[in-house]
Amino acid sequence: IDVSPDSPELAEAVRRAWSRAATTESAIARVSAALTVDPTRADVTGTDLHHVMERLTQRVTMAILTAEIGRLLLFHAAALADPVSGRSVVFVAPSRTGKTAVAHTLGDQFAYLTDETVAIDDGLRILPYPKPLSVRISPEKRRELSADELGLRAVPADPTVARLVVLRRSDEHEGRPVATELDDFD
Repeated sequence: IDVSPDSPELAEAVRRAWSRAATTESAIARVSAALTVDPTRADVTGTDLHHVMERLTQRVTMAILTAEIGRLLLFHAAALADPVSGRSVVFVAPSRTGKTAVAHTLGDQFAYLTDETVAIDDGLRILPYPKPLSVRISPEKRRELSADELGLRAVPADPTVARLVVLRRSDEHEGRPVATELDDFD
C-alpha cells in the first residue's frame, strides 16, 4: 500500500495497522490509494481516522479480490497455521460469524494468515493476507488493529491447507459448540 496522506496521524495509523503487509516480495495484488480526511482530495475518505481506516481495509480487500478472481480459489474466511509445519485451518463463514474472533483468540498460539479473505493456489498453498483485524469495540464500532499490536504469531514459510472448517453461528444455540464433519460434497 502506498500512502501519501496530508495527515501524519493517518500515515502513522496506516503504517502501524498494515505493518505485516509491507513487503519487498511479490504480492497477490498491489493497491495504491490516496488517503485523507478531505473528501475532495482522496479516493478513501471518512469523517474520522477510524472510518478512513475501515474504508481503506475494505478498498484493499475488494481490489485484491477483483485482481485475483479466476486465478486463485478465494474464500470469505480466516486462516491460522501451525507455526512450524505451516499446515493451516481455513475457517469459512459469512460476516459476523466469528472469523475475526477465532483469529484473534487463537492467533497467539497459531500463526495469523488472515481474518477476511483466504486465497489458495493450485498447490493448496495459502497466500497470506495479513490485513489489520477489524475488531468490534461495540456493535456499531470497529477498530483496525494490526496483528503485531494484538501479539499474533507471524506467518510461517509456505502455509498450506490442512482443513476447511465451516463456521455457523446461531443466537438460539445454547451450550458448548458442536462440531459436525461434513461430506466432501457439502
